[in-house]
Amino acid sequence: MRYKDYPKEKVTWILQHKTDDEFWQFFNEIAGPPKKKLIKLLPKVDGFRANSMEGICRQLKNLLQYTVDSKELPRAQYSRTCFQEIWKTWIYSQPTLQQFLEKYDNEADFLEGQEPPPPNTLLDIGCFNHLAETQQIPRLLVQRFYEFGYFKQDTEIESILQKFPETIEPSSLAVMGLALGDLPKLLQELHKRVSYLENRMHLTNQFPIESLAKMRELIMGEVSKRLFILENHYETLLTTATVLSSKMKEISQITLLIKQQLDTVNQDPKITLLKQHIKQMEQRLIDDLLPAMMLFQQQLSHSVSKAELNDFIQQFNQLKSNVEVQEELLLEVKSTSADNKGEYLVLSSGLYLSYLPTQETPIKELLTIEETLYQLINHLKNCGLKSDSAQELAKEVLAGLRSGELIVFSGALAVNVATACSQAITAGKFSPTFLHIPTGLLHGQQFHDYLWDIIKKAKLSGNLCAIILEGLNRSALESYAQTLHHLISQRLLGQSDPASHIIFFGTLITGATALPTPLELCELGPIFDTNLLEWDNQSQPIATPLGCISGVQWQFWLTQAHENIEITEPLHLYCQHWEFCHNPLWQRCVQKAHYYLDRQLSSLAFGWLVPRAIAEKIVWREIKEWLLESIFSGEQEIKDTRLLKLLDHHLRTEIK
Repeated sequence: MRYKDYPKEKVTWILQHKTDDEFWQFFNEIAGPPKKKLIKLLPKVDGFRANSMEGICRQLKNLLQYTVDSKELPRAQYSRTCFQEIWKTWIYSQPTLQQFLEKYDNEADFLEGQEPPPPNTLLDIGCFNHLAETQQIPRLLVQRFYEFGYFKQDTEIESILQKFPETIEPSSLAVMGLALGDLPKLLQELHKRVSYLENRMHLTNQFPIESLAKMRELIMGEVSKRLFILENHYETLLTTATVLSSKMKEISQITLLIKQQLDTVNQDPKITLLKQHIKQMEQRLIDDLLPAMMLFQQQLSHSVSKAELNDFIQQFNQLKSNVEVQEELLLEVKSTSADNKGEYLVLSSGLYLSYLPTQETPIKELLTIEETLYQLINHLKNCGLKSDSAQELAKEVLAGLRSGELIVFSGALAVNVATACSQAITAGKFSPTFLHIPTGLLHGQQFHDYLWDIIKKAKLSGNLCAIILEGLNRSALESYAQTLHHLISQRLLGQSDPASHIIFFGTLITGATALPTPLELCELGPIFDTNLLEWDNQSQPIATPLGCISGVQWQFWLTQAHENIEITEPLHLYCQHWEFCHNPLWQRCVQKAHYYLDRQLSSLAFGWLVPRAIAEKIVWREIKEWLLESIFSGEQEIKDTRLLKLLDHHLRTEIK
């Protein structure tokens, strides 16, 4: 299920009708690590202890108030996005609810290129009917989902809420151990299956599809069933613990109240006798409840921990996603002929995915632009670049990403540099994804399907994610990459971006199957030739943490920057010799990069201007004259070593 933006009237309703206790209970149901990240997004308030109930409630209310009262549009949008992120994180902390919401399809409300309709459509209301049919979710949980969500108040939804059970019957503790069973072996089997699928394409183009489908259904069904039992049972255990603790607290409070009242009464034999009876009753309650609580805690300690359960669920979802993508998108099932009914061929489409392996390195959350730049520099140095070259390239890459552009690398180490950049700032639950372009891809339907499948899955992580398009020039860009061109164009023109949580890298190849660099690629962003960078042959990689940026934080940086961007110098001052500067999309691409590069003209020339001139097949002597005249202001020499390498090689080739 995809979620919509909060309307202003719903934010006002939450502010007017929700008490501090309800705000606190809602926020306190979010799991530990995500909660710490969310607290950093809340507006600061003075006069409250850190992470206290009163302070958190005031921060939440202030956040909502900003969305209603703020006259600054970026601040209001940021506040609304932050609260929606809190609500979505709360959903992720309710495993059973999240599981059923993931199965609900409301894509019809999110047509490509159109704004989604306001809340409470038939599909929004249908979501509650879908949840009610399961009879697996308590009413109080769904009511909180409804009241703190983007839905407007609706009598029809409130009548559906009455269909939910008030409580869910607990199951036996023994079921948990039984359900876990050989789950690790099943996960290992899935690992083998994914590796087999990825390698199979290179070995043969024939495979019996029936055994593949049966194996997948068997394993997926068994693991899904067991994980579902584990999730429900763990929630039941936690609910039981909460109820027991609450009852003990109530009993203690009532007993204390009775004692206080008795102390005010004159002492007489009847009162003394009554006190003795109360003391005996209190002792009996302790004798009965305390062993039960200790037994419960002992059983809970021997059951699967929440961290272990979440780890199994994460592994399973990642593997399941990988299997489905490899089978449904990588392979096309076709019948052979009428004479051979029942036989199938699995024909490789050529397109396929791969993922960067998960590393045990710590992940650092990046909270500022400066931290992000420093992180990129360190990973590029670890990749083998000299310090000065790493600093230059990191600034240029970050400028392109902040402009919303596609960052392309060419040369022998293109894949290495793209990998280093993606791991530097998009590590986490959803690994950077390679989409490998085959030779001779003649239509864009499969590329479109792959791309949107990755974009949808990546959104669940909540962080900025990376897609690396490997071998862009193996096929003609205009024949398959219409979706990519449309996405980047929308970004450059400041229009709505359905993939704002994704950054795009690309690589170019050389060799017999490589096509010339297309002009259309230059419109979408820079092209950096890794052969021209300064590499350190003696560098020793050091342990550097991977980095991640929350999707909300990245969106805030982009919104904030786009509001302040100013184009002060017309592009024709630098490109007046060339006719291609009149292309409006390419012009916007260069203007944005120029702004984020603090108008460093040599960087602009290396990544943006010269690659376009090369694609236009401008004579190299003309390019050199133009660089000296327009970029280096009539000086006698070109000072950028990367441009010197490029010119030296090609000018000697022209003379020959």
